[in-house]
Amino acid sequence: MNSNFEYYKVFYYVAKYENLTKASSVLKTSQPAVTRTIHNLENELGCRLFTRSKSGMKLTPEGRTFYSYVSAGCAQFFKGENDLSNLISLENGTIYISATETALHCFLFRAMGEFNSIYPNVHFKILNNHGLGQRGKRGKGRSCICVNGSAGK
Repeated sequence: MNSNFEYYKVFYYVAKYENLTKASSVLKTSQPAVTRTIHNLENELGCRLFTRSKSGMKLTPEGRTFYSYVSAGCAQFFKGENDLSNLISLENGTIYISATETALHCFLFRAMGEFNSIYPNVHFKILNNHGLGQRGKRGKGRSCICVNGSAGK
């Protein structure tokens, strides 16, 4: 079997909405493309997944069994996409900052407060490092931002 995730996603939405037109709208594709994908998937699996009627698409017993697996898989993929999107956005997450006490007290605390009022679900982890140690930590992926209050002296 050479089915790919796109076939399963089309199957998922047709089964969920029991309607080819609604599924094609959600998938932002044409209804004939959705129909073709369902036919291809049924041919690859060697069984009918839906019964077609004027009232819509109903899952066959085989389709219901397959849907139980596909819906669980899609839920995981959709959750993964959402979590990754949140991780790389400023909507939530953690920012690691490595700074000297001088830098923290002179300007970082105020800046962090302003940032947090705009992005309340973003948290900060402060690593108080002295001297060159902060650069080594940053190089190992521990800090997102390193600030040295004595820079320029």
